[in-house]
Amino acid sequence: MKPEPIIRLTPGKRVLFLMKDPELIRKQLRGELDLQMKNLSIDDLLDDINTDAMTPAWVCFSHKPEDIARDAYAGLIVDGKRLFEHDALRSAFAQLPAQCQKLLGLLTHDPPLSYAEISNRLNMSIGGIGPNRARCLDRLRRCPPLAAWIRADPDSGRKDVPDV
Repeated sequence: MKPEPIIRLTPGKRVLFLMKDPELIRKQLRGELDLQMKNLSIDDLLDDINTDAMTPAWVCFSHKPEDIARDAYAGLIVDGKRLFEHDALRSAFAQLPAQCQKLLGLLTHDPPLSYAEISNRLNMSIGGIGPNRARCLDRLRRCPPLAAWIRADPDSGRKDVPDV
């Protein structure tokens, strides 16, 4: 009999735990709460979640595969309202400065690009990629389409670093 495969997360990555309390989901998205399964009770997690809550069938049938994120978590409804509105991520991304759009786009390239390649393409030092990424993600979180969902204050950006 074949042993069960071991599944590991990529170091530095997090899991989004779908909690019964929607505010705990929002806190995770804002980076205020880094949950781990060992610290959770099964009673804390949504127990009626299914694939339709994550990606309802209508999303699968009405979108090209590369556009499915336009309706991310479309079936996750709290108090009769979607937690994540249609095109929220795309709308927020479009509000970022061009340099942030380029950097975040290159950082999510498939297949992944090396920091050296990103550095060459953006004429940015390798050491500047991480701090600029953090500033760009902070700006993305503060964009109104996402800020409303995760309850981030659009004016709450870090004041100790300049905008990109």
